[in-house]
Amino acid sequence: MSAVTKWILGIFAAVIIGVVVDLLFSGSRMSKMIRCATATVTLVIIVMPLPSMIKSGFGAGETVFEYNPQTDDYFLSFVTDKKLKVLAGGVEEMLEKEGISGASVTIDAETDGDEINIVQVFINLSNSVIDENLQHINKNELATDKTVEYLGVDESRIVVYG
Repeated sequence: MSAVTKWILGIFAAVIIGVVVDLLFSGSRMSKMIRCATATVTLVIIVMPLPSMIKSGFGAGETVFEYNPQTDDYFLSFVTDKKLKVLAGGVEEMLEKEGISGASVTIDAETDGDEINIVQVFINLSNSVIDENLQHINKNELATDKTVEYLGVDESRIVVYG
């Protein structure tokens, strides 16, 4: 944590502690004295680092404009996983509407910036139940065709098993 961040957090902490203490003693005669002490402590916290910052050549541009943000890879992979789970859930719901209930879908993908490129779609039909009207229809072909239609991926990227 940088010195400026610690300084700002110290100011916020002093103000919050002062407010809490003021709320605890709000009905007493000491209320004005507590407010005065809180204001003094907050002022000291604000003023104390200023001379050292001025001596060291502190500039606002160094902390604000030259800050180089970096992406959090864990967060990005978390968001991508959530997007893939939503897509897989959509395929499962679509298959259920088409008469194949209980299918389990897993999607493997690569990310390129904000774009998700689907590599493989795995459809597990081992626990699925087929509607009575679809008894004589190949469930693997039906699942593949509907998934191609739903996701817009090539048929070679879909693996149906079970």
